[in-house]
Amino acid sequence: MTAAELPGLIITGQDDRLRSLLADVLCEGGFSLAVLGDRDGFPVASAVAPAEQAEARAAAVALLQRSATEARAQLGLGTTDEIMLHDDLGRRLVCRPFRAGENDLILIVLVPGRRQPYRKVTNRALRDIQRILEPDGE
Repeated sequence: MTAAELPGLIITGQDDRLRSLLADVLCEGGFSLAVLGDRDGFPVASAVAPAEQAEARAAAVALLQRSATEARAQLGLGTTDEIMLHDDLGRRLVCRPFRAGENDLILIVLVPGRRQPYRKVTNRALRDIQRILEPDGE
């Protein structure tokens, strides 16, 4: 199923390329949420399945971004590759901090199943986002 075929899909953001990419990530990965946020946790672009509450997820993004930054600073950790929260239903909120051009960003996806793969799709998304946002990414 493509993003265009998913009824009720909510896609936000100002850059058409990023919106389209996140909608594709959502569908390809079978995720219920895909959000690209800035260093302060504000959403840059997102794609959300109809059953998800986008506002609550955006608030979680901001909290995770601040928590990751503070933990790295206080524990002396290097660059964080991934932060993950699990719930009792087996869902995983996966956060992938990265840099694209001059931007510190975070890609967040909500993976609905315990054993559902996500890394290949998010790795490709990170590369594509970097390509779009690099100064010569046109």
